[in-house]
Order: sequence, then C-alpha cells, then structure tokens
Amino acid sequence: MHSIRTTPSERPPSNAHAFEQSLACDVAQRQLPGAVVAQLQHANRVIHAIGFRDAELGLPMREDSIFRIHSLTKPVVSLGVLMLMEKGRLSLDDKLSDFLPVFSRLRLDGHPNARPQPTIRHLLTHTAGFTYEFMGSSPIHKQYADAGLVFGRMTNEEFCNRISEIPLLFEPGAKWHYSHATDILGRLVETITGKTLAEHLSETIFSPLGMQDTSFAVVDNKLNRVANPFPHDPETSGRLQLSDPRRPVVQEMGGHGLYSTAPDYLKFLELLATKGQFEKHRLVEEPTIDLMFSSQTRSVSPVSSAMSPQDHFGAGLAVRRQSNADMAYWFGWSGTCFAIDPIRQEASLFLVQQPATRDHYISQFLDSLSIGSKQK
Repeated sequence: MHSIRTTPSERPPSNAHAFEQSLACDVAQRQLPGAVVAQLQHANRVIHAIGFRDAELGLPMREDSIFRIHSLTKPVVSLGVLMLMEKGRLSLDDKLSDFLPVFSRLRLDGHPNARPQPTIRHLLTHTAGFTYEFMGSSPIHKQYADAGLVFGRMTNEEFCNRISEIPLLFEPGAKWHYSHATDILGRLVETITGKTLAEHLSETIFSPLGMQDTSFAVVDNKLNRVANPFPHDPETSGRLQLSDPRRPVVQEMGGHGLYSTAPDYLKFLELLATKGQFEKHRLVEEPTIDLMFSSQTRSVSPVSSAMSPQDHFGAGLAVRRQSNADMAYWFGWSGTCFAIDPIRQEASLFLVQQPATRDHYISQFLDSLSIGSKQK
C-alpha cells in the first residue's frame, strides 16, 4: 500500500482504514487488481494507492494512476451546465428544444399525439423521461439498444438525432429514472458555447482547478499510468474489457466519457464541498452549488434501482438526508464512487476498475463512511 499526503493530515477514520485493509486483502487474494482511496479532511488531501494498476504486468498502483471514471463524469458536466446558467446563457426551466430543435419531435410512449417538452432541469435531475438501454426490457429499451447509443461511436449531434427519434418513457417531471440525459447535456454545452464539451470543461473547471490529467482521451506519454482490470473476471472467468484509452475519441460523452486521477478528482470534490471556493478563490457561486446538493426530486419516486428509494437527486448528484448531516454521492460503472459532506466540507473518493463486483465495493466504501447505499 502506498500513500501520499499533499499536506499534513490526520489519520483517516478507523472505519475508512478498515476498508483499505479489506481492499489490500482482496488484492492479495487476486479478487481485485488495485484501487485508490482518497479523502479531503480539513482542507487536507490524503491519497492511498493499493495493489496494482496492471496486475498482469506487476505494475504497482500509483496515487496518480489514470482511471476511467465512467458516471463520475456526470457531476462534472452538470456543473459545467450550471456555470452556463450563472452566466445567463440558459435557465433551468428553458425547454431543451429551444436550444436543440431536433427534440421538438419527441413523442411520449403510448401517447402518439403528446408533445413532451423536457427542460434543462429535467435533464440535470434525470426526470426528463429518457432511459438507458440496460435499465429495462421494454420495446423502448430495445429501440435504445438498436440505436447503438452507448458505444460513443458517433458525434454528440448524431447521438441526439438518434435518441430524439425514440419516445420518452414518461411525461417529463413525473418520475426519476437514470438515463442518457447527461449525454444530451454534453451536446447542449456544445450548441450554446460553440466549443467542444472538452474545451468548455477545460476552460471552466479543469484549468482553474489544475486538473491536468482529466480529459476524454489519454495522451501517449500518460498511457503507462492507466489502471486496468483483470483480463478475466475472478468470479465468472468472463473476459473483462473497458474502453481503450489509445482509441481515438469520436464522442465526448457527457455521461461517462472522462478519464481522471484521484488528485484531480479530489480537487473537483473540494470545489463542491466548499460551496464553490478553491484555494481561497471563488470559482462558482454558492447558490449554484446548493442546487446540486438540494433535492430536486422530492415529489417524484425513483423507477430504477440506480438510486436508493429513500434518497433524492439534486442537479447532478444523489442526496441522502440523515439526522446528523446531508450527504451527496454518486458512482460509476466500474466501481468509481465518491461521497461529500458539505457541512463538514469533507469528501471521500474510491477509484477502481472492477465492473463485475462494483456493487460489493461501492457498498463497502459507502458503509465505511456511514452512508451506505443500495446499488444497481
């Protein structure tokens, strides 16, 4: 186990330490190739690297190993959209079709004459009526699968052209359902700014925070830092294959396309935990961050298992109401996960590339923080 302390810090809480020891045991038993666990405590950043970034080659995990962060991309893109709101470029209650006219042709499943009009708020909160192909088996989900929406082999414009042809599952605002909504927001950013999604995020978030290893692609001289899963799942022996960082990027997917490191992403979490300030500089207004931490879905019920029924969703984050503090969290397909306590201005981050057992590790991670969560 390796560790780095960017500033002097207290030892992590004992339950978090126990979680790290459990990870180290799983590495020794070849149940897990490796992981990185990081904490923001009292403005100090503490990072622990465990195991291997490539177990087959025997390459040890590094504190700055590069991970496919999957759906941890969503809060970043959501903040990028909210920063456009701050500048007056959009309102959360603006209709999506006002910016992307192709969505004016949206229909509602079972109601061919209905003309649903999802708003930016609906997209940020996954209440717009879109879905993911793997979230069900209805004819709508089959249309998603047939459209090939999940592979990132088309531009964001082409993606929106395809998804706008498929009926919505429900009337916007009626339910919470995990979906491609943040991918659509990526195209919205491109349309409003006239820049690529990567350019907008770099100018507004990555560069100001010094997130120099966060991007939609990994340059050649950083490829040796990419963390990889086992070639085969230790439980099923099935072949594990994640995105190839050497492959040219066609689509900068707002929902799951970013690569990042623990030092980088912890800076982003610090920006959220401190309500928009970073190293004594205000980058985002506090009311904007409050939108992310405050429930936008109190009056609706989840219809997918990506979020616990007792939780709510803010503008890009899941929010858990607890007696002692409100917590925000989210997670990604391979097991990447974070949690934020905005009252104490603390955050924890877990990075791993282990899709087959992600539920197990995410639950362990959140339990170690006394948060806990049902995972999909």
